[in-house]
Amino acid sequence: MKKCCNNCFKDYLFWRYIHKNGFDGKCDFCNQTGDVCIDLDDGIFVKMFTLISKMYIEMPVRRSKQLFSFIQDEWNVFSESTNQINLFNELCHIHGTDSETYYVFNPDYNRLADVWYEYKTTVKHKNRFINSLPEEIERLLSSPNERYKLLDKENTLFRARIGSGDEFGISPYPANLIDMGMPPINKARAGRANPDGIPYLYLASSQETALAEVRPWCGALVTIAKFQLQQSVNTINFSFHSENSLFDYLESENVENALNRLQFFNSLSYEMSQPISPSDSYIEYIPTQYLTEFIKNEGYDGIIFDSSLGAGQNVVLFNQDNVEVNASEIVKIGQIIYDFIEL
Repeated sequence: MKKCCNNCFKDYLFWRYIHKNGFDGKCDFCNQTGDVCIDLDDGIFVKMFTLISKMYIEMPVRRSKQLFSFIQDEWNVFSESTNQINLFNELCHIHGTDSETYYVFNPDYNRLADVWYEYKTTVKHKNRFINSLPEEIERLLSSPNERYKLLDKENTLFRARIGSGDEFGISPYPANLIDMGMPPINKARAGRANPDGIPYLYLASSQETALAEVRPWCGALVTIAKFQLQQSVNTINFSFHSENSLFDYLESENVENALNRLQFFNSLSYEMSQPISPSDSYIEYIPTQYLTEFIKNEGYDGIIFDSSLGAGQNVVLFNQDNVEVNASEIVKIGQIIYDFIEL
């Protein structure tokens, strides 16, 4: 029986399981010696593929993808130091799973996502102001859940603003909240998270993402400010690449509920990360604005979601009391690279 080692896994919980339950040996996939190994028919992999068989179903149609893409792209299970595809294919072979066909997430676990879709239709086209979130979604967001994330004090974030602090394009906007913080009330325009007239502070996890979010053109001058958190803030993380571990779902007492929550949050992740088009009607933002306001009223300080324009994440804070602007610099945009997909 072939074996893999703890260092084959980037997911810390898998790494810890193998480190605790394995044996000394030589890994068949990363060829390292002196590590802790387990056989590929170990019970943890039996649980893993039992869960996978519930989560994903074969669907050889457009927009489906191979199973390895789900497991690695969405869960980040395997380490870069191992032969990821060979290890996964061998696991599939041992546990009776076809690694070559294409899969989609099992629609049996769309119940919460369907509830959200019905709510969106209602709030956009039926009842807008006398309304509330569905009770099941309210309970999920008002109680501890797997998408809670604490951003630690002194976490560094970024914000960009097109233009400079002088008419010659030499100096950046000053490093303060007046020039680089949230817009004044009369200039706060609707976004995914905020309604018209209610400003939030949109930040980014990297300089590149902050630049992408303001959609600059070649040759544009852009000021980038560096923000520092002055105290820890509580957020809900809608990012696809959150800190969730596949291992947690193996140990879940109610897998069906856990998978329904997973698909609901994935649906929101997709929705929050879609680019805002100038041609979009403002009503398209109303459901996520309502959801964000509910989260704010539950005492959270902000939300996190994937950027639609950059590789990083957006961090939206509901106020700017907990941040300081440490520095600002001015940059000139060089080459812009466009990517596209055929429809």
